[in-house]
Amino acid sequence: MKSPHEKGRVERIIRYVKDNFLAGRTFLSLTDLNLQAAAWRDEVANRRIHGTTGKRPLDLFAQQEQSLLTPLPKTDYDTRLTLAVKSTSQSLVKLETNRYSVPFAYASRMLTLKADDQWVSLYDKEKLIAQHQRSQQKYQLIEDPRHYKGLLSSKPHGAYFKYRDALLALGETAHRYVERLTQTELRLPHQIKKIIQLVDLYGKAEVLEAIEHALHYNALGHEYLRNIILANRRKRTTTQPLGSPSSKIHPDLIRSTWVEERDPRLYDTHFQIQEEKDDEDPKA
Repeated sequence: MKSPHEKGRVERIIRYVKDNFLAGRTFLSLTDLNLQAAAWRDEVANRRIHGTTGKRPLDLFAQQEQSLLTPLPKTDYDTRLTLAVKSTSQSLVKLETNRYSVPFAYASRMLTLKADDQWVSLYDKEKLIAQHQRSQQKYQLIEDPRHYKGLLSSKPHGAYFKYRDALLALGETAHRYVERLTQTELRLPHQIKKIIQLVDLYGKAEVLEAIEHALHYNALGHEYLRNIILANRRKRTTTQPLGSPSSKIHPDLIRSTWVEERDPRLYDTHFQIQEEKDDEDPKA
């Protein structure tokens, strides 16, 4: 805290900034003002000979003050405006009067919006899914064409979102697969519908196993998943080689199984009757 007799010194510094930096300048934004101020500070103010110390502030800082300062954290504190938002069925989120697009796989979802005066960033939990330059105008629609890649040109049916949510409900593996699908030329609504049909047909466990395998080999599309599932089923149903009787697995079950004994003379009688019929055949 300055003593009363030092008050004038503080005011002179403020007047120096006003007269030598602010006077005659224009600024496009707060960020622009800060950038110009930093350049003026480093190139002009800190390089002049100070009237009291007789040294350049730049040199005095390096010699006496810099070593006494606490190092700054590696990551800047996040001062952006942070909001919980829900995207619309058209994959849009609203900030003030403007709307910004997100990938359509994230339509009708709760997301996190973080904004400063330059950028609007959208997150699914901690994952960045979209970023736009912030519009300073009103009632603007800011879209990224990549966010709609693979979507049918016509208005998607409500069933698409039902299928999509059902697939995403399978967990993180399904989330990664849907995201990879959005990066292809495949029609996403069609693909998701077919994958849900695979879930109905083969069950969640088998489909998730196939998705994990497909992600490893970048095999994208419902047909790949179906082939993987069928291949896995064939492996599981392959018969055991001869010489490995099931009695080794369930010996008590085999010992407790009773089979009715048959009189072998029944087979002799059968073959005798068949021979007599052959003798009576006129074509013989």
